[in-house]
Amino acid sequence: MASNQAPAGKRHLSAFTLLELLVVVSIIAVLIALAIPVYSGFRIKAERAQSIQNLKSIYAALSAHLDEYRSWPLVPQGDREEKFEFWKETLEPYGILERHLVANAHRRRNEEEAEKLGSYVIMEFDPYDDLLPRRWANQPWAFEAGNFDGTGQWIVRSSGKIDQEISIFSP
Repeated sequence: MASNQAPAGKRHLSAFTLLELLVVVSIIAVLIALAIPVYSGFRIKAERAQSIQNLKSIYAALSAHLDEYRSWPLVPQGDREEKFEFWKETLEPYGILERHLVANAHRRRNEEEAEKLGSYVIMEFDPYDDLLPRRWANQPWAFEAGNFDGTGQWIVRSSGKIDQEISIFSP
């Protein structure tokens, strides 16, 4: 009787060949190369959605302040850094935290600048003219300080509408 089995003292080990291993590694590399642009697109869309949500939150806080005090906050004179600190303190009672005032895309590009200056510019109106902030439907209340996600600046208007424009003062 002939047997195809190995002798009792020796075992036959099955292993991948070098060629099979290289094929598997190359397939994984191709899949990763295909996934990276998709991930980048998701990140940009998520940052865009975050900017829109931040502007909605800022709008809600400004509306609440305007309704409560019947006037726009009196913004102190100073540079953008001082005004950023003022808006953080003024809007904090309405649920606006520093993370709402700094966009992730801005933080990723220049973290030091984003943490000092914020990512959004809030308009300054005459605090003694209680109708001025709502007088014109297209009046911007706040906008992105830069084109952080590469798709243009986002603007929230006095009507609550959020637009994306190059020129923030166009109708």
